[in-house]
Amino acid sequence: MQNYSLLFTGKRAFTVFLRRFFCPRPSAVRICLFFLCALLCGCGLLMDGNNQEKKQEEALHKEMLPENPLPYTASFVIETEDGTKASDSTKSREPGRDQKGPHDSSANGSPAEQAAAEQDASHEKDMASAAGSTAAQTGSGGNKAEAGRLVQMMHDLSQLVRLKDTLPDGELGLELRANKDVETAVKLMASEGYYDGTADMHIEGADTGHATVVITMRPGRRYLVGDISISYLNLVMPEQIRGQSAKLFPATDLPGITKGKAATAEAMLKGVDTIPETLQHNGYPDAKISEAYYYLDREKHTLNALIDIEPGEPALIGRPYFTGNTTVQNDYLEKLVTWDPGRTVWNEDEVDEYVSRLRATGLFQKVTASRTAGRDTKTAPSSQDLNIQLEEAKHRSISLDAGYSTDTGFGVNAVWEHRNLFGRAEKLNIKVPYSATERGLKADFTKPFFYSEKNILHLWGETLYETTDAYERQGVRLNASLKRNWNRYFSTETGPFADAGYLKNNKKSRQDYSVYGVTLKGTLDTRDNELNPTSGTVAELSIQPMGGRYGSDFTALGTEMLVSGYWAPFTNKDGTKSDSLVLAARIGLGAITGASRDKLPSSYRYYLGGVNTVRGYGYQQIGPMDASGDPTGGLSYQRINLESRFKVTDSLGFVAFLDAGRLYTENFPQFDTDMDLGAGAGVRYYTPIGPLRLDVGVPLKNVDPPVQIYLSIGQAF
Repeated sequence: MQNYSLLFTGKRAFTVFLRRFFCPRPSAVRICLFFLCALLCGCGLLMDGNNQEKKQEEALHKEMLPENPLPYTASFVIETEDGTKASDSTKSREPGRDQKGPHDSSANGSPAEQAAAEQDASHEKDMASAAGSTAAQTGSGGNKAEAGRLVQMMHDLSQLVRLKDTLPDGELGLELRANKDVETAVKLMASEGYYDGTADMHIEGADTGHATVVITMRPGRRYLVGDISISYLNLVMPEQIRGQSAKLFPATDLPGITKGKAATAEAMLKGVDTIPETLQHNGYPDAKISEAYYYLDREKHTLNALIDIEPGEPALIGRPYFTGNTTVQNDYLEKLVTWDPGRTVWNEDEVDEYVSRLRATGLFQKVTASRTAGRDTKTAPSSQDLNIQLEEAKHRSISLDAGYSTDTGFGVNAVWEHRNLFGRAEKLNIKVPYSATERGLKADFTKPFFYSEKNILHLWGETLYETTDAYERQGVRLNASLKRNWNRYFSTETGPFADAGYLKNNKKSRQDYSVYGVTLKGTLDTRDNELNPTSGTVAELSIQPMGGRYGSDFTALGTEMLVSGYWAPFTNKDGTKSDSLVLAARIGLGAITGASRDKLPSSYRYYLGGVNTVRGYGYQQIGPMDASGDPTGGLSYQRINLESRFKVTDSLGFVAFLDAGRLYTENFPQFDTDMDLGAGAGVRYYTPIGPLRLDVGVPLKNVDPPVQIYLSIGQAF
């Protein structure tokens, strides 16, 4: 009864607390405090649940402990023919400590000790690998470096080492592990060219409560590559590849194998596999290994090989035949073909490249390629056609993206997109922006393969109402351009534009304007990744001759250059660039000649400040101002952006940046070193469509506001 009263009293007190806390005016602070308390309670329940699971696992683990656990020290000894020795040892846990369970990280010491041990092991492994690379060239096991390499490799493969935190059940259990390591040692030596190698084990001190087990390896003399004979069965060599016969059909040489050098199993097998792979990329789609016979000459200590290759019937690459495409037209898909059907020698790389191009269109969820059952015998050699199985993706989408910055506030874009408008990958994008600085409608249309596989037709138009501190604009702009990709890295784009509407600023009331001109643009792009580059550069040069009327007639020439570079100082284990740290830089220059600033429409002048130019400053807040403190724009500029991008996990990163810029009323940049500087830091959350970006910047001069916050999608540059 007493417990029930306490429970009732507790419920009543909690109800009174809720009423007084939230009613009649539940402030934001109180709501936040309430949810914080709820979160802490939830975390406590979650941790309690995890503790219960951990206790159950530990209890189950204790039931599996051996009756007579025997700690041990395992040693690996290499004895070579010339008396060179190398050794390594490892010690199991002591019986007084618990067996290592699924969640136990203490069996190997503290986290700091584990990290240090892993670092030492990694260093020793790298040293051994380097020593082994040198020793492998000599083909001899009779030196300390090679012996040390074998010891390290055995240590990495050993069951005694791998199970050191799970003690064996007495001497018998330890003997089983040691015998397994003896088998491993013999296989290891054979794989490294020591085909006469032997190994044995010896256990001492089992009756003392701590055993010592020694695995002794005697590699003997290392075998070298001897005679290699390669035969090609029923070989038919078409005229198209006769000039490459010596390269494609070696008789005594294997790729990556040199006679008289160390004969390791991995290198030998890899060299043999390379022969049919090479043929499959050079006219023989059915090439395969018929038989490979390896034998040892124990007197000469050489490994020899007799290899029979079946090249199969040579072929040319034929036509692709499509299934599964309901809205994408076949003639467009055929334009993506990278070979000349019926004339190009069969090459697996060409097929793989074509499949990649189909996937890159974004029109398909799934693309697979297979060879047809028969061949087209009208060509010599015959042509092998392809079956392309397709599964179309959805071509229409609706999306909403948003951004925020302290200078321009919140902004949203509602987007409707069709990625296959007329059945040939034509893309139509309609966007409705709404923010404090712009509202209206934008439409963008692109058509690939416009009279050439290298051409892209681009049409876009907009009707916008813009409101900034510099001007108010309401107008319509139309643009057409033809982009040509000359090669993988270089492209050009050219086309006319027209713009008309009205402008209003502090110097002029509502004033009609009209502008027409041509845009000429060249781009050199060597980046390894557009969304998150780690290396390469992007250089853009844009020239825009234009004319029009703004109060009076004017003509002008605008020139702008942007150069960005990326460098990752570290590499991954596979040799690729690591994105753990990327240093990025961008330089921008702009100049307008032929017209004074007042004759040029306000929307065609240069402005600096904001998320896309110099962070830390408000939008358009760098440069000359009028008497009311509003920006008037400039005719030239210079700016620099520097970033250090640190990626701590696959999805999280941090950025430190320094931006600088200077806006001029002169027609050309004066390259004044006294620029407006902004610095700050940011967070990146990486997604498949690009990183989510949060930047906080401060101006390095006394201006208001003292802090700017930017939230958007994509890297700054």
